[in-house]
Amino acid sequence: MIYSLSKEMLRKSDEQHMKGSLESCWILLSYSFRVWYSSPRRPFRQYRIMCTTVNTFPEKEREQGLVKQALCGITEQVQRICVQCGRGNDIPRLVAVSKTKPPSLIMEAYDAGHRHFGENYVQELVEKAAALPKDIRWHFIGHLQSNKVKRLLEIDNLWIVETVDRAEVADALERQCVKVGRSSFNIYLQVNTSNEETKSGCSAIQVVDLARHILETCPHFGSRF
Repeated sequence: MIYSLSKEMLRKSDEQHMKGSLESCWILLSYSFRVWYSSPRRPFRQYRIMCTTVNTFPEKEREQGLVKQALCGITEQVQRICVQCGRGNDIPRLVAVSKTKPPSLIMEAYDAGHRHFGENYVQELVEKAAALPKDIRWHFIGHLQSNKVKRLLEIDNLWIVETVDRAEVADALERQCVKVGRSSFNIYLQVNTSNEETKSGCSAIQVVDLARHILETCPHFGSRF
């Protein structure tokens, strides 16, 4: 489920739902900030918190550091909500979704200390990874086809694939890990909890079998799923 929250709702923080085990957030450099987390009572819920629209800034204003300002503002909001919810310093990882954005915008966030960036398209990620600093931790967050796995795993600083939704993709990733000599690799399983045909992800019924298949046949994967 997706909730669009006003600034007032954000200030109140919807505390009773934010007390779950939150590991990772997405900051879309284009228009929004997404928080993915799993609550013990309401798993697989997603919050979208609207924030500064970075891509509407004129080029001159971008050069004046507004990406950094927006990033710092979002970080402060998340930290404040975590304190209000009793998480203290246990803040989620923020992932800046940089799809279709130029390297100059990514570098502004990088220069502000950010290292986790998400991309939707394999070719775009390959090109950006080759041109940008090697200590960036890339997240692949788009739909992944088995025939694109080889190119994807050629990226040394690919940190995680967040959209594994079927055994064929998991098997292709495992085979390529062996070929390129990766000792371990991070994945998330993508679950289509609403069963919408336009959405990617395995069904909630299939996810247990998919997880079991990976545990039994894919030893190079980390346990983040």
